[in-house]
Amino acid sequence: MKNKKIPSFLVLFLTLVSLFGCHQKENNVDGMTKFNNDPNKASLRALLTFDDDKDNLYKVKNVAQKGVFYDVENMRNDVSANQFYENPSPAYRFDSTVSGKALSFDGYSNFIDMENFFSQTTDFTIDMWVGLRSYDLNDVTRNITPFVECYSTFDDSGFIFGFKKFGTWGVRIKTTAGWQEVWCDETLKLYTWNAVSFSFNAGTVNLYRNGILEKSQFVGDISLSGSETMYIGRNTFNQQAPSVFPYNYLSGAIDEVRIYDKALDAAAIKSLADLYIKDGEIPALSFRAMNYPSNYLNDNVYRTLWHGLPSINWVSDTNGGFYYKGNYHLFFTKSDLGPDLGGQTWGHLVSPDMISWHEVQPAIHCGDNDYDNRWVFAGSGAVINDVPYLFYTGFILDDFSKIFSCTISMCKPKDLNDPDLEQWEKMPEVKLKLPPGFKSDEFRDPQVHIEHDTAFLFIVSRRATGGNPVILGFSAPLNDITNWSYRGVVFEVDYSRHKHLGYMWEVPIFLRLTSPSGNKVKYLLAIAPMNEVGLSNDSIYLLGDFDWETCRYTADNLNAQRYDFGSDYFACSGGQVYDPMLDHIILFETLQCGWNLSGHNRYHSSYSAGFTMGRYYSLDEEGNAVVNHIDYSSIYGKTLLTLNDVAASSLEDYYKVGRSYRLAYKMRLGSESHKAGFEILSNKTGSEAFSFYYDVNKQTFTIDEMKTSNPIMKQISFMDYVFDSNREMEIEVFVDQSCVEIYIDNCRAMSGRAFNNLDCEYIKVLGSDWTINDLVVNEMKRVY
Repeated sequence: MKNKKIPSFLVLFLTLVSLFGCHQKENNVDGMTKFNNDPNKASLRALLTFDDDKDNLYKVKNVAQKGVFYDVENMRNDVSANQFYENPSPAYRFDSTVSGKALSFDGYSNFIDMENFFSQTTDFTIDMWVGLRSYDLNDVTRNITPFVECYSTFDDSGFIFGFKKFGTWGVRIKTTAGWQEVWCDETLKLYTWNAVSFSFNAGTVNLYRNGILEKSQFVGDISLSGSETMYIGRNTFNQQAPSVFPYNYLSGAIDEVRIYDKALDAAAIKSLADLYIKDGEIPALSFRAMNYPSNYLNDNVYRTLWHGLPSINWVSDTNGGFYYKGNYHLFFTKSDLGPDLGGQTWGHLVSPDMISWHEVQPAIHCGDNDYDNRWVFAGSGAVINDVPYLFYTGFILDDFSKIFSCTISMCKPKDLNDPDLEQWEKMPEVKLKLPPGFKSDEFRDPQVHIEHDTAFLFIVSRRATGGNPVILGFSAPLNDITNWSYRGVVFEVDYSRHKHLGYMWEVPIFLRLTSPSGNKVKYLLAIAPMNEVGLSNDSIYLLGDFDWETCRYTADNLNAQRYDFGSDYFACSGGQVYDPMLDHIILFETLQCGWNLSGHNRYHSSYSAGFTMGRYYSLDEEGNAVVNHIDYSSIYGKTLLTLNDVAASSLEDYYKVGRSYRLAYKMRLGSESHKAGFEILSNKTGSEAFSFYYDVNKQTFTIDEMKTSNPIMKQISFMDYVFDSNREMEIEVFVDQSCVEIYIDNCRAMSGRAFNNLDCEYIKVLGSDWTINDLVVNEMKRVY
């Protein structure tokens, strides 16, 4: 929300709940009492507590008055400053261990705007509590992530008080000698409260943390012109991502902001910190305390209600998982800085049943090291000797040559008794390096496979000469899991002859499949190919044999099969969770809104990109791979519609079933049938709808998204499927707001995204000469 200009000497207050005295602990006090008990109140220009937006206070000409300046409860980003986000999310406040409530910042859209705050002052102090959720790794000179920025583009004057790569914190300030920087030696850790203070006194920058001076440096005179706009949590020099959203906004939380128009001395700053530090203990902060609740975006029509996904922000590949001591764990690539790549972590979901997931602290962040200092990308996980391990790709950026290279690394839980396994530690002694002869920036996405008391890692790469895509193999004995040996090329394709398989592969999956009788065994190798036209959404798989002794894979043929036949299916990914009850590896893959969808559109779809239902592959007696889903009947709600032995031609009505349901039926084709299926997520006139049907003449299943209101999502997907008209075809359709998954004859899957309007709550039969049997529509109950 754009705020009004305020006069000089204005002090903003947001109230807390009751206080007892100036030097007592201020964990439960109101803003006015805090102001009155501040020994430096004559110089106190602003006090932001973030506790209550109903009784905001400010000070004009030294007279305390009531008024409304910041509506913190509904604080939104400045639209004129960032035209890409017309409808940002409301600000989120959470219970603070510092005092009352703290305000959360999402990393790309929300901030506080205070125009013309300073008026030609030369000495000042900023004191505040901050907790970081993510570092911004775009280490450009001016692109500091601010706690507070005060800057005039017209005069090129002001300062940025904040942090940069890996939590190095300090200030960048314009003096008469030009822009200068002062940085502290100790970094700020994630998910930790710190009282940070910036005092400017007679040309000297003084930086304090938790009341202790950490850096003092003379920089020379400054002169604020009074035209500077002061922002909390926003950088005027924010770097724009390729998909059009800003980096360098604060991802974290702020509490108890005090701004003075004089330089407080060390004793005064220590006294401020001690108001909230008890017996030398810094107030505790955790990821869960500052994370947005799982239902934070539930009002959005596109947000899924029961598919697993984090509370906010961009997600990409699922990165493996496992079952451990009663809980399923699923990891995935996540950004803590907005709706696209940036601020990357390994997000972590935990569930007792693979249906109801809760988000815990990310397992892996980039580090200030020589193996993952730029990105942490895809990988996998496994339990080995009763210890869970994660295997991941670390991207390294050489600061001098600006060349990327990759390393494969491991990590393990810090506390095996924690049921959520929330804290993880890296194992720097394990770093798998690229063998000679392959591209250094294409060595990634390790897939773990266990067989014959041996752990194998299959890693995608590409030959430096010739450019063929390859899978490289490493192995380690289970009783010595850190001792990895290079085993050579597991599988390679001549790209010049088989371009349909892509010039590079991503996120492989490797599964051992057995037929029900046990007579047939095949190995499924799934890959996401990159093609000449860009990244394809067509994840594919091959069937073949694997010789574990030589570590070689031989495909039966190179006629790859589609893993999923929908256009919005991003990647097969590595989201594998072994389920001991089913004795299957359950796969959770990524459903994005189409790879061509911009960050702007991802944002406005409320990060509806999420994960598929839990799926598993098996082998039929003919040696074909078939796919099905795990049981979701525990969240079936009321029955919305039933039909049996009904001719499709007799059904002309639109049936209202909502936007979260399961549609199951059997279909028998007639001799004159041409098209048989349904419009779903349709409005009552059919002018907007998501259609799927069997085309008898073409022998294809079709998803038709041409009648969506979103022009970017207009597309049609096909799946070849030869159907014996002498039997019934079994269809299951699961709809979750914008997410559609279709399972055909318990062997094939098609997926799609439907960004249709809110009134699209109807279904209607398509085609005429076919019969509907055993149709039931069940409501799917909200999980989040």
